[in-house]
Amino acid sequence: MNDYHEHLTIHPIVRQIIDRDCHIGISNRAVIRHVISKLRSGMNTFRQMSKADRRDLMRQCIARHRENQELYVDVMRGWSSLGMTHPKFRRTERGK
Repeated sequence: MNDYHEHLTIHPIVRQIIDRDCHIGISNRAVIRHVISKLRSGMNTFRQMSKADRRDLMRQCIARHRENQELYVDVMRGWSSLGMTHPKFRRTERGK
């Protein structure tokens, strides 16, 4: 995990929303917008939060999204460096 975000505690709801709904390829801005849209009253809830709380929510979103991106890279690098594919998808001889 990135040293900059190591001190952050990510709220379980934020973690769940990002893990469930956000692809690793989308931008940080899109992730933040999506999490805000999932709040009870959406943008109205976000606007009612203090600036510090808003900033903290955005940092949590970015940190979790970055963790997911790093995990993806680690997993894919592991498979490709071993030259392996998943056994379920291994090619077999035709007709057998």
